[in-house]
Amino acid sequence: MVLMINILIILGTSRKKNYSQYVAKFIHKQATSFDGIRSSFLNNASFKFNLSDEADGSKYPKLTAQIAKADGFVLVVPEYHHGYPATIKFILDLNLKEYSHKPVAVVGVSAYKYGGARMIENLLPVLRELKLITSFSDLNVFRVQKEIQNGKFVDLEFWQKKTQRMLGELKWMAQVFKDKRKKLDL
Repeated sequence: MVLMINILIILGTSRKKNYSQYVAKFIHKQATSFDGIRSSFLNNASFKFNLSDEADGSKYPKLTAQIAKADGFVLVVPEYHHGYPATIKFILDLNLKEYSHKPVAVVGVSAYKYGGARMIENLLPVLRELKLITSFSDLNVFRVQKEIQNGKFVDLEFWQKKTQRMLGELKWMAQVFKDKRKKLDL
């Protein structure tokens, strides 16, 4: 019997007409077809966030339940001015114990050649503070306006290969830590 791992794909921006949504949907589709992974997608546009609810996950029980159920996460986050959007920080800050000892992979999305690498560098300390375990297989989607046309990757095979590598590592990490969390009651 294959141990199913629940991976939650989180879109880390609420900007309208963003390219990150295409990347997140692609990652979700790849994860859904990956053996041993059950994938769900969190589009934060479906939540009506109130900034005064900062760090209060009880105001968003559906979101907290999705995060608690996940064995691992893929954050698809655009780079805005060398950093990450406030939306992803708000979402991350709503919960704490639900993240503890769970792996996370970060997908950086950028219009430039670095593919969100600077954003990922800035986000890593936040993820570590939340006790998330970061994977080593970040995915950097560079020059996104050229890589994605009409909502789809132009070089599909290239991006599928990179995504499969990232998901493989994340699945392995999620399996290891899921077992350890059960034994330690984390």
